[in-house]
Amino acid sequence: MSKRLIGKVTWFNQGLKFGFIESNNIKDCLVHCDSIISTNNYKTLYDDQIVEFEVREGDKGLTAINVILIDTPKSEKEKILLDLKTRIEDTEITLDGLKRLKDSLLIF
Repeated sequence: MSKRLIGKVTWFNQGLKFGFIESNNIKDCLVHCDSIISTNNYKTLYDDQIVEFEVREGDKGLTAINVILIDTPKSEKEKILLDLKTRIEDTEITLDGLKRLKDSLLIF
């Protein structure tokens, strides 16, 4: 098992399902949603979240694997809640939608 690092999400696009993490020694480490370990199957990240991860050398450079969310800064939590509120207001509420909302709130 390789050494685990602590880093910060610098950018993550939920639609494209990838983003970048940086740590003290690594800048722009690619992270894909498939590499996120989640207990609630909500595999996305938000900017400025703190994560723990391993690094492997991929075809296009360094890639983060086995990514675990450690913390979300308060200001980012507020952005996430606003984003979720907007999504609710813009969509028809369904049972499946409520389940996804519940799962997304478990990231706190």
